[in-house]
Amino acid sequence: MKLIILSALVVMASCLPPTPDDIENEWQKFKSEFRGSNGFQAMADEPKRRQVFETNYKTIVSHNDEADKGIHTYRMGVNQFADWTDEEFQQKMLSLHMKPLTDVHNLTQYVRNTNSKKIIPPNQDWTSKESRIKNQGSCGSCFAFASVDTIESHYTINTGNKIELSPQNIVDCLYRSDVCQTGGSLAEAYNLVKKNGGIMAESDYPYEGEYGTCSYKPYLSKVTVSGYEGLDNGDEVALKEMVSKGPVALGIDASLKSFKLYSSGVYVDNTCHNPMNHGVVAAGYGVTSDGQEYWLIKNSWDKTWGEAGYMKMARNNDNQCGIGLHCLTPTGVTAVSH
Repeated sequence: MKLIILSALVVMASCLPPTPDDIENEWQKFKSEFRGSNGFQAMADEPKRRQVFETNYKTIVSHNDEADKGIHTYRMGVNQFADWTDEEFQQKMLSLHMKPLTDVHNLTQYVRNTNSKKIIPPNQDWTSKESRIKNQGSCGSCFAFASVDTIESHYTINTGNKIELSPQNIVDCLYRSDVCQTGGSLAEAYNLVKKNGGIMAESDYPYEGEYGTCSYKPYLSKVTVSGYEGLDNGDEVALKEMVSKGPVALGIDASLKSFKLYSSGVYVDNTCHNPMNHGVVAAGYGVTSDGQEYWLIKNSWDKTWGEAGYMKMARNNDNQCGIGLHCLTPTGVTAVSH
């Protein structure tokens, strides 16, 4: 009888919402880590941010309580977006614009190899070939980061040499002053590199997080591409084959609160199917110890988001978040000859 009562008390304790003191302590820790002494536009903004944080924090605690009970396969956590409303997050961070791949010029459609003797590796992890996790800030430049990341990693796979290239080179040289607000597409980023005959290194053209004057210098370009391949039919087996050869840039839906505050585990949210609005990289795939298939997603929201900048997203889950509907990978990635 005592054991039953004790068990019931443990369950009740795990379901208790955070107290005002809990929330205030977490708020102070959040401010210290993410906002510092000058993190708010004005002191008048802090009460609003505090209220938004409280709402998000309660969601996190409730979700993780359910995850502890086995209802969810992923956890949520406090990150740099914890005092943003969902609407603010969507407006500032999600601005990928994509034409259907059938309308994209210079595109080679990816065709899956149907040779029965061709074996796709059951697991693939390209993180050792990837550059560091980066932070796009509040500029809608995800398309530049995703496309540049795949060029970097394919260059490393091809040559054995790591390199960091310049997303700012893409942002500035599209010549659209509102690019941080309106975003861009993966295809136009690849096309720009091909048209210019290369892209500069991050060290020569550092990221500013805002639109600026195009300062591309051909004599400093490091890597170029001959084109790109695309997949848009939702075939996750074909996408697996693409990723087995190297990282792939993707357009996905990242609009949900669960995505915004993702912390760890295999992300499964069957409501994630809105129009694609964010560019990321499929840096691998695998299966967890308990049999969950996943895509290894590399984001450009710093190491403070997700699993040190990465996410495990459910694989073969009816194209969750549109993962197989807008996929591009660079071809002919080589060093520029000067």
